[in-house]
Amino acid sequence: MSLAKILHMNIGDGESSYANNSTVQETGIRKAVPFQKLLIKGLANHNVFNDCFTVADLGCSSGKNTLLVASILLI
Repeated sequence: MSLAKILHMNIGDGESSYANNSTVQETGIRKAVPFQKLLIKGLANHNVFNDCFTVADLGCSSGKNTLLVASILLI
């Protein structure tokens, strides 16, 4: 069996889908937010960013956590 068939998220919104079983990930994301914001402020204070700060979400989820990190950090 190929690795791609083993390591994947369950699609859709059924009982075993990632969309309905990602509370642990959401908790981890939310607990990390203060540290992420502190890091960004620290980098900004040292003029690491010229005029632009780019954010990219490279995940593949389709649920409540899809853009959670980006939306929190951009607010």
